[in-house]
Amino acid sequence: MDSSASIQWRPFKDAKIQTSKLIGLLCPSDKPSDKVAGQPYQYNQAAMLTYSQMVEETVDFKRYNTTSDIQNAISRATHFARSTNTAEAFRRAKGLFTTAKSARDPARAKREVLILTDGQSDNAAETLAEAESLKHVAEVYGLITGSFLSDGMKELTKYVSAPINEYLFYVQDYQVLGKLVAYIQDSKKILGPK
Repeated sequence: MDSSASIQWRPFKDAKIQTSKLIGLLCPSDKPSDKVAGQPYQYNQAAMLTYSQMVEETVDFKRYNTTSDIQNAISRATHFARSTNTAEAFRRAKGLFTTAKSARDPARAKREVLILTDGQSDNAAETLAEAESLKHVAEVYGLITGSFLSDGMKELTKYVSAPINEYLFYVQDYQVLGKLVAYIQDSKKILGPK
């Protein structure tokens, strides 16, 4: 989650609220210890990095193991309000997908990354190299908000996996993000659990 100076404190707080709600929708069970015989993975895992000039591991795969713990950690994420070191965020994200960080075997678990940002990085060449490296260990999605110059938009489209129309999403601002999460929540109610 982008925590740079271009994102004011209030929109950053809104982004944390919506991210927390989204985690609750994706991982509705708060009881990961319920074991089912013969199934190696009983529940979803989540990790989150908050980044600006520095990168903070808000949630890693082994520190929190219930949805409510993850949501509480998201609520405490730091708003750094500095520059945008997306390259280091991608590098650290790749580092989360290791046995030492309790990431699961990629042959048995799908690995996905979502970057939530409002703009381009401080170093496009380094960021794009790190994005390509990250794509070797996970599918990379982008949820982009705000308005961009053409150079910034070109950079953002290269962060994500292909095809772009399936991996890159845009919302005008964080209020619209709230509406999107509410729509997903309503759709889950209508469709019911899988």
